[in-house]
Amino acid sequence: ERDGKKIKLHIWDTAGQECFRSIIEGYYKGIAAAVIVFDLTRYSSFRSVQYWLVKLGQNSATNVRVPILLIGNKSDLESRRRVPFLEASTFATENRLIYCETSASKSDNIEYAISTLIEATTKHYIEGNIQSQGVKKGIKLVSQVETGPCGRHTSFMDCCKPS
Repeated sequence: ERDGKKIKLHIWDTAGQECFRSIIEGYYKGIAAAVIVFDLTRYSSFRSVQYWLVKLGQNSATNVRVPILLIGNKSDLESRRRVPFLEASTFATENRLIYCETSASKSDNIEYAISTLIEATTKHYIEGNIQSQGVKKGIKLVSQVETGPCGRHTSFMDCCKPS
């Protein structure tokens, strides 16, 4: 919830492995934002960020640059760090990316990263009045209850209804 409005995210983890690269392109169309994660303990992981930026640009359905969050992960492994903070943050600034560092294993900065992504996406589309098929405005989430064969409620589902 942000500013009294509910925001629902659909996040697709496409993985960066070579074997998935051919199917990932289908996920680019209509995205509202992107998150690129690299491993702070592997410099080669950081070098691949440029590849993903190019792919986002090539496969985007629009010429409007979506908010992109760049995350350096494994910040808890400081002794194994291979990508300096200054280098990663400078790269992010030069490429108009939002940068933060996280530790998924310790859950450090995860909420901050997601909150930052929501804020950037909201500012870009809602406040900037930019249209995107990846952003639906004026949609109200309505909880629905499914009833099982015995008449008891079995699960809840969120359903999107135009408001």
